[in-house]
Amino acid sequence: MRHDNTIYLPRNQINFDPDFRFRDRDTAEIPSHVDDLARALRSNGQLDPITVWEEQDEVGTTTGRFVLLDGYFRLQAYRKARRSKSGIPCRIFTGTRREAEITAFASNSKAVRALSKRECVNAAWVLSWRHGTATSKRDLARAAGVSQRTIANMRSQMRKIRAEGAEEEAFTGNWQRDKFWPKGSPWEAPSDAEREKAIEETAKALTEVFRMNRPRDAEVEAEALQKALGDHDLRHIFDYLYATEDDLEADEDVGIPMLDRPAPIRPPVDPEADF
Repeated sequence: MRHDNTIYLPRNQINFDPDFRFRDRDTAEIPSHVDDLARALRSNGQLDPITVWEEQDEVGTTTGRFVLLDGYFRLQAYRKARRSKSGIPCRIFTGTRREAEITAFASNSKAVRALSKRECVNAAWVLSWRHGTATSKRDLARAAGVSQRTIANMRSQMRKIRAEGAEEEAFTGNWQRDKFWPKGSPWEAPSDAEREKAIEETAKALTEVFRMNRPRDAEVEAEALQKALGDHDLRHIFDYLYATEDDLEADEDVGIPMLDRPAPIRPPVDPEADF
């Protein structure tokens, strides 16, 4: 649950945890966005409160730590504007670690500096891996902006990997790579620059084709794409772009105990890195 009241915490009491970081490191820092927020802070005196989790241990006892869930850029703006001496306005989230991770993910996937689609898909895979069926497909799909079918595919692949005892070999956190285990991905993920270039070039080519032959009939266009790409690829495209909440029945496996496997150990997060 989230408290309605806002409290003010000193900057040094707000902690970073890698489990709540879902943004790619190479796209993490957006200096211009921080500069804009710092200017708004100097003008208005305060930004919207950030969200922090009042950490609980496994039995629900608070540890005294406050962990950042949402508001990394606002936090950096307070530091840049030198306005953190009186404390950072925070909303406190109380709940389990799993609930806090889902809240952090949902907040960042819908924020002004939203996670990219690729980051959302990878984060959904990481959370599926960590928590198994403890969160329903519907809730995780809604938080990630992906389809329930995608979450079901992730869980199926997770069960396959763990049944073979291949966690260290197979799980990287990159769904595009891990979903092809054990055969291996047929391609290497491009860099952000390469990916953007490929998107622009492909969009340009498609635009030219439709401009020359456009039937101005959505059904003809849809069936032309289906014939060109095939059902399998077209379904993946629409799952990726247009997640729906009703593409599968309500999650039937909620309540099944998740496999008792520890999450992979990650190196400490850099406090200057983005969430």
